[in-house]
Amino acid sequence: MPECAICMEAITEHERKSLECEHQFHHECIIKWASNKRTCPMCRKHITDLSQTLFIILSDSITIIDDSAHYNNTHITDIVFPETLTTINNEAFRGCRSLNHIVLPKNLTTICNMSFYECTSLTDIVLPNSLITIGSMAFQFCSSLTNIVLPNSLTTLMGNAFFMCISLNNIVIPPSITRINACTFYGCHSLIDVVIGDNLTTICENAFKECISLTNIILPHNLETIGSYAFKDCISLSNIVFPHSITCIGKSAFENCTSLTNVVLPPNLNTINDYKYYGFTSENMCWSV
Repeated sequence: MPECAICMEAITEHERKSLECEHQFHHECIIKWASNKRTCPMCRKHITDLSQTLFIILSDSITIIDDSAHYNNTHITDIVFPETLTTINNEAFRGCRSLNHIVLPKNLTTICNMSFYECTSLTDIVLPNSLITIGSMAFQFCSSLTNIVLPNSLTTLMGNAFFMCISLNNIVIPPSITRINACTFYGCHSLIDVVIGDNLTTICENAFKECISLTNIILPHNLETIGSYAFKDCISLSNIVFPHSITCIGKSAFENCTSLTNVVLPPNLNTINDYKYYGFTSENMCWSV
């Protein structure tokens, strides 16, 4: 087993980083070395292939990752974040298509817009209990993402946050969230189960549109508004119960929900009292009060 010339310890296969000169080191060791010196520790040949580094370790002192810091770096597979980090800015890891797993640090409060947009190999991410904001399109097109737990600290979940995360199969909306913004879960084709916290008041337009595997959703008792097209084309949705708190349902909110039966409109609607306006058909409706 080869030995790393920087730390003098053995290099296992999954830790190995080879430079153009063919000398091998631990991923972690050569990244730290190259942050100060751009030559190979053994032969002093100039390092020209750092863009191909697969494993990156961020400085222990940083609090913010800048806009587009690692934009479109398709070679990153793993990242070690420092505990000091509080903010990941816009498009910081956009297009990092080899990134597959992330554990975010305990002091992180903000994931900005498009931070992990189109990280198509990302399968899971651990969010800390300090997180307050997930920005617009933060995880859009993360097509391999299967599971994510939203922490109870989260208060803002912006539109398109999980747009077309086609492998995401379940989600729990914590009670700290009062609004699901437009297109947040649009096109999450594998989403089967959604649990929503009691304090949610608004589901905006297109929020769950084309969630074709969604079979059941329990709407919280404080919900007031369901936006236009919110559940359009949820063809597997077979049951929904409207709480009496709902006063507004947008146009075509349930259009093409062909599996729905025994729907009773809530009694306090102040919008059009016509089941067709909401996208229901006569087959969906139950006419008992």
